[in-house]
Amino acid sequence: MAEISPLTQIPSVEQLVTRFASRERGPVNRLEQKKISLNQRRATLIDLKSNLTSLRTRVKGFTGVGTAAKLAAKKAVSSDESFFTVEADSTAIAGINTILISQVAKNDLAVSDSISNSSNSIASSLVGTTQQFTIQIGSGSAQTISISITDSSETNEDLLARIAEKINTEIDGVSVNVVFNKKNRIRLTIISKESGSDNNVAFTDAGGSQLLQDLGFITSPNSSRKSANSSQGGFITSDTDDLDAIFEINGIEITSSSNTITGVLKGVTIELRKAQKSNSDPETFTITNDEDVIKEEIEDFIKEYNKALTFLTDKISVDTETNKRGSLSGNFTFINLRLQLREIVSNPVSDAASGDPSLLTEIGIKINNNGTLEIDDEDELDEAIAKDANAVTGLFTSDLGVANKLIDVLDKFTLAGTNIDKNLSSIRSQSFSIDRQISQFESRFRLREESLRRRFTDLERSLTILNSQQVLLQRFGFSSNNLFQFGSTSIIGQSRNLLF
Repeated sequence: MAEISPLTQIPSVEQLVTRFASRERGPVNRLEQKKISLNQRRATLIDLKSNLTSLRTRVKGFTGVGTAAKLAAKKAVSSDESFFTVEADSTAIAGINTILISQVAKNDLAVSDSISNSSNSIASSLVGTTQQFTIQIGSGSAQTISISITDSSETNEDLLARIAEKINTEIDGVSVNVVFNKKNRIRLTIISKESGSDNNVAFTDAGGSQLLQDLGFITSPNSSRKSANSSQGGFITSDTDDLDAIFEINGIEITSSSNTITGVLKGVTIELRKAQKSNSDPETFTITNDEDVIKEEIEDFIKEYNKALTFLTDKISVDTETNKRGSLSGNFTFINLRLQLREIVSNPVSDAASGDPSLLTEIGIKINNNGTLEIDDEDELDEAIAKDANAVTGLFTSDLGVANKLIDVLDKFTLAGTNIDKNLSSIRSQSFSIDRQISQFESRFRLREESLRRRFTDLERSLTILNSQQVLLQRFGFSSNNLFQFGSTSIIGQSRNLLF
């Protein structure tokens, strides 16, 4: 009499549940596949916006005003950089200028008397006092420094070091140091951090103190500036007017507290280095269009344009042989965008001045069959820039020029809330809806799965009981083959019904 074994008749409970799960998860799998497709499209749109934004930033720089005008770059050349250097931005006026430097601006510098470093002459005469003095820089407020002298044996070197540290800590506008000028001789030096008469240094002993007088900086609490020499203290430049730079630009005399000259010529920065000898002829500096920078800007534009166009072309394409489709294929908005980009660089600039180039092809730029650009003739581009850089610039920056037309189109895809952002918002909404549907399905599916697990477990338990009863009856010689065969067949049938 054959035994009935549930393990040989039907799969295990978990195998049955797994089969059920694989069948019932079909809708979830389709939703997850749809979400993958949406995420791919989302990534494509983000990358496309990045490429289009980079192109927009590039051409926006072409149409900028003043220093932001990339295609209006200027350069300046000094006739002798040992006397001065010069830089020019895009707002500078091209031409030749003269410069004659009579004196450069200097930092105000005061020194103490030359005194013995090991002597205690200052401390011994002022011991037990708190010395106060003020330092004023230009028209700023006078700041008070206090130095307590408690040790009559303190050397001049140690005292001057304390004074230097005190001033450096409390006053930002000067720098103080101790200089060993001769064997066993030292001097305290105080120098303004900024040059010119606007930053001259003034001293005053305060509250009956006499430290500055003892050090030789001044002769009396409110005395005027005195000149220093090799041993006596005072100012290296006695007249504050001599702290300023004096120079002529195109024959016009100018004074400045700084050696960095701005605002005299629009867009020009001059750095004075040293004065020319008296009766010297003026030096010159020339401002011209920076042809290398202009060409480099055009080259960078071509790279950005090609990158954006190639990316867009790939994403809207359909491979007729493999039927592989780009993630934006069939989308008329982006197909039309590619068409617009190609038309802008191909069509003539209608407001170009008579005699000026109106097509990119007229300055050595080739338009390939796939719409990308390349510099086909570098000599032609170089000659066009050298001949009339403004005409080349106008090809891009005129009201109807390439740059302005591109900006009009790109704004519709790159600015906040425009086309691509709307598409991304729609994708986010669809993804959220899919997540919600999947979550709802998973909740129902878990309940269904548990229900099936319980039912399969009950069926398996029934088969086990039948098998045990069959064995017991066989021991007593009963034949129950037909009975148990019917019972097991019925249970197996229920399992199949649950599964299929």
